[in-house]
Amino acid sequence: MAKLTVTTNQNKPVVIDDTSADPKQWVTFSDNTNGINVRLYEASKSNIYNSKGWLTDSGIHAAQQLLKIQFPHIDGLNDSDIIKADLVTPAISEFTQIVNTGMNWICLLVVEVTVSNQKVQQQKGNSDCGFFAIAFATTLCFGRDPVEMKYDQPLLRVHYIKCLESLKMTPFPTPDKRVPMLKSVSKAVGPIYCTCKTPDDGEHYMECYMYHEWFHPECVKGPA
Repeated sequence: MAKLTVTTNQNKPVVIDDTSADPKQWVTFSDNTNGINVRLYEASKSNIYNSKGWLTDSGIHAAQQLLKIQFPHIDGLNDSDIIKADLVTPAISEFTQIVNTGMNWICLLVVEVTVSNQKVQQQKGNSDCGFFAIAFATTLCFGRDPVEMKYDQPLLRVHYIKCLESLKMTPFPTPDKRVPMLKSVSKAVGPIYCTCKTPDDGEHYMECYMYHEWFHPECVKGPA
């Protein structure tokens, strides 16, 4: 009879053999349209409740698959275990994806092959990065910008459990009071035209041959 000895987080050895009972299932869901089949066990729930527990690949995968079912038009949200292999269909539009950097879970939003670091809320401690990555991905799927959000970190784990048990991802909780966030600012520099001092608005312009500048006919009362 084959036996496997596993050491748990409490350093207590557990012997698993052919007579051991199957682990108790907690959450299961599937979607034949997208080939989705997810199964989580009670141990996953205990790990999420544990304030020092790190989210595993299966916990991240469950969140992404629920988002994929709710938002089928959003590309990405692939299994973090296989995104480095040739098993994922290449994205043809902007996509959202949670990946593991080796030390942390991070959420990516890729638009036209442009990736930039954004100043989002930072976790307190070192074990909630997976929950923040899921919160960011959920916020993006609901059409909002995580840069502008402040999440209630103590409630992230409980909220995620509610999402899993209801089989529906919902926006993660925010504090009652707004907390100022440092936003990333992008600036575009370009020429301005006319006496109204506006960038090119696609309207009709005429050129002044004396000053070699462009004006809206209606702004200088010239011929259209």
